[in-house]
Amino acid sequence: MHFLMFLKKYFEEKKLDFNFDFYNKKQNPQAIEKPTRDKPLIYNLFGNVEFEGSLVLTYDDLFNYLISIFGKQELHKDLRMELRTARMILFLGFKFEK
Repeated sequence: MHFLMFLKKYFEEKKLDFNFDFYNKKQNPQAIEKPTRDKPLIYNLFGNVEFEGSLVLTYDDLFNYLISIFGKQELHKDLRMELRTARMILFLGFKFEK
């Protein structure tokens, strides 16, 4: 199971309040609720394993993904603002060297 899906399942099983969303390269970004300490956001930047067409799997996908979020500013504006103002962001599933 993908780690973020495990994290989502854990929050659900513990009945913790949270929001879950993911970047879908095939759709325009949807509005998200502002994350708080009591209701954090679990957001998968590279798609969702439950929606296969949303996944960034190849170098071509990654290249197109980077162009879309940085070039065209397609990452949802509320999420971009949260990333700019957040005191802490936890990236899971990335190798330190990359």
